Amino acid sequence: MLQPFGRAAHWRLNDPYERTWSGSNRVLPQGSHSNAKTSDIHDEKKKDKGRFSSKVVRVLLLHGWAGNAGVIERMTRRLCRRLKDLVDFVIPSAPISLPPLESPPPPPRRGRPNARAWFVYNMDNPSDTNGFLQTSTVKYYKWEESVRHLHKICKDEGPFDGIMGFSQGAAAVHLLLQGHFERIFTKFRFRFVVLAAGFAGSGCGKGWSHKIEIPSLHFSGDADTTVPPCHQSHLFSCFSEKNRVLSRHLGGHILPQKSKDVATIRAFIEKYSNASEHALESCRHKLK
Repeated sequence: MLQPFGRAAHWRLNDPYERTWSGSNRVLPQGSHSNAKTSDIHDEKKKDKGRFSSKVVRVLLLHGWAGNAGVIERMTRRLCRRLKDLVDFVIPSAPISLPPLESPPPPPRRGRPNARAWFVYNMDNPSDTNGFLQTSTVKYYKWEESVRHLHKICKDEGPFDGIMGFSQGAAAVHLLLQGHFERIFTKFRFRFVVLAAGFAGSGCGKGWSHKIEIPSLHFSGDADTTVPPCHQSHLFSCFSEKNRVLSRHLGGHILPQKSKDVATIRAFIEKYSNASEHALESCRHKLK
């Protein structure tokens, strides 16, 4: 079974799902796009227009299994701080709520009351992750709910230059680009992808065997026991040879944030965030 990433303090019961700010990065609470009025969202965007215009690139950041927006924001705080002159991160929580652990640890460790997921593997037991790394076709439940959720985020908070995913968030990015890229391309005009500790999404359908042409940067940890390097290599192989970059590190199931890692991300984003509209149109045609 996959366990929540990070310290137990991440899972305290009083995590406020309120709209908060970390620097200029927007942390979106779960439900904000299903319940908030469109006019309210546009008013906030208008109010903060100056804040966003000072940056070059906007990136949508997706957390991993049993995470949430607050957890991934804390986890990537060093990365966000070192890229604050270049990137605005928008960080949503997944719409699917996971049940608390059956045997939660004693206080102050209170299980995972705010754990979220982009899809689940078992409708009867959402916490069940058995077989999540199977190479054969795996049924993902509630994935369409996440697609609608992300579509609305892109509509209300976009446009975004790129998308970044960690662990299950990386698999969600892969599923999004493979299965739904054509249908909602106008809302997901991503110029680049950054993936860490990810695995390939399972499934089949039109164009599923085609290489994804969008430029991609992949981080893979040699000591990762949650998603072993062989599965991360499989995800890497799903992207076009000419547009993909692999960065290996000695760590485990993390999004690395050492100086050299941040420099790699910065160079990659600076290179591809300036892609021409012609290049974007070329990517779309190749995915048809």
